[in-house]
Amino acid sequence: MTRLPQTVIVLALLASTATAFAVTERLKLEKSPITGTRVDKIFSPVCECERNVAVVSFRLRKPERVTVDMLNSRGKSVATLVHDVREQKGRVSYTWDGKYERGTVVPEGRYRPRVRLREHGRTIVLPNPIRVDTTAPTIKATRVFPRVFSPGIDGGHERVAAMFQTDESARAMMLVNGQRRVLSKFRATKGRLLWFGIVDGAPVRPGTYRIQLRAFDQAGNRSVSTRSIPVRVLYIEFRRNRVRALAGKRFSVRVVTHARKYRWLFNGKHGSRRKKVLVLRAPVTPGRYRPRRDRRGGGQVTRSRRRRRLFPLAVVAGLSFTALTAGLVAGRGNTGSHAARVPETVSAALRARPRSAAAGRDTPVPILMYHVLGDPPPGAPYPELFVRSSDFAGEMQWLAGHGYHAVTLRSVWDRWHGNRVLPGHAIVISFDDGYRSDVGVALPVLRQHGWPAVLNLKVGNLKPGDLRPRGVRRLIAAGWEIDAHTITHPDLTTVGDAQLEHEVAGSRAAIRRLFHVPVDFFCYPAGRYDARVIAAVRRAGFLGATTTNWGLARPSQPYTLDRVRVSGSDGVDGFAAKLTSLAR
Repeated sequence: MTRLPQTVIVLALLASTATAFAVTERLKLEKSPITGTRVDKIFSPVCECERNVAVVSFRLRKPERVTVDMLNSRGKSVATLVHDVREQKGRVSYTWDGKYERGTVVPEGRYRPRVRLREHGRTIVLPNPIRVDTTAPTIKATRVFPRVFSPGIDGGHERVAAMFQTDESARAMMLVNGQRRVLSKFRATKGRLLWFGIVDGAPVRPGTYRIQLRAFDQAGNRSVSTRSIPVRVLYIEFRRNRVRALAGKRFSVRVVTHARKYRWLFNGKHGSRRKKVLVLRAPVTPGRYRPRRDRRGGGQVTRSRRRRRLFPLAVVAGLSFTALTAGLVAGRGNTGSHAARVPETVSAALRARPRSAAAGRDTPVPILMYHVLGDPPPGAPYPELFVRSSDFAGEMQWLAGHGYHAVTLRSVWDRWHGNRVLPGHAIVISFDDGYRSDVGVALPVLRQHGWPAVLNLKVGNLKPGDLRPRGVRRLIAAGWEIDAHTITHPDLTTVGDAQLEHEVAGSRAAIRRLFHVPVDFFCYPAGRYDARVIAAVRRAGFLGATTTNWGLARPSQPYTLDRVRVSGSDGVDGFAAKLTSLAR
């Protein structure tokens, strides 16, 4: 009898253990009442930015009465987001401003959301922590060089480089006269920013510009601006691109520059001059001379295979170390005299004045049309849409060597309808649809020339494998223009009125909402349009639209702007032939 109580106790313990085990297993098998948890990782409640609140979001499997509060590292509640609120099935979202109930900002640290479901009788602490960061980063400009440069000039310093250092991982931005012009990626502690002196696709005016740097961290905290550092923009070039002179005789070259003083170097002689007419003596040896680049501002006589001599002529702005090289070509005339001339192959930056030689208001402009940069994969349905990366780089080099300057379509429009001044030989480089090669290939190549481009974005391509939104933001930071190319790329002449409105006006609204940029132009998918489609484009507020028709874009046809298709089979030679035929 004495063992009976002990046996009962043991059996009761075993039964309770089995019951607890069964309940635990049932809870493991039971689906969680909330799914699809999304919680912001970091934010700053004191920053003047879009990330001054944290968002807590999840899906409810069934209607519930929900209470959500925030716990600090000790498990204590610091704020209640909602209390015993009736929510329906589906996704619910709540925001936290990073403050206590009394309104003061909580200390920096990590906080976790706690969800209480009254009808389920469950309390769930979400595993996703939210980091509160209220400390702004600091940034220091360690070096800014050169202090004098010539945007768009093919010389040694066609950009300003700002070396910086931060105290934490942050994005750096360059402010030029108070306006943001360059934005970097998130970097550990140091990096550099490059400004090519290009605004809206055109070189800036000569003068003094003040450079400042700022930084902001992942939470959105912004640093104070560094002290302003002045840099000067100067231009220098020759008025004429051909000069004829008798061998051994004096000749004059008119120099166009905004500098008060410049230095020259020619045929082993050098000097400085303030006057705008430079008087030199031609080589005594008859022959034909071509230019040769020399970034140091000088050169040696070099005989080519065809017995031609090279005499570089370098003209340098007084405060700049950038050498701008032209050359003299001597050739025999019919009368037996010997002449020297600056050849057609002289650097385009010396031939085209950024301001005075701008295109006329009604001048047609070529718009290049690219799609994908790279080799076509096996079985690609449209291999001609793929242009090899090496061909693209060669084509851009050909443009630079022949005096072209890439601008945005909006810049061309402002020239046609306003007072915008474009550089000589303006050209628009456009990319349709939106692919990863726009960021991986086109962006670095065009950045070498300081050129922007136009992305005709198909909104449906904003996905992994094509082009991510962060890639588009990199293009925007580099000065690219983003225009609309519908959402799903249908044949607009065959869709109904509702879908037409959705594809045209909806694509413009989506891009503006995602990237906060003006979307002024439309690109017809596959070049298909009719009067009804053009009317929809007008109603959506677009200023113009581009087609796939061959030719130059003209201001008289704003909603049927012609373009020049660049195909994979063109190569650099075919590309050059297309543009040469248009220029005739």
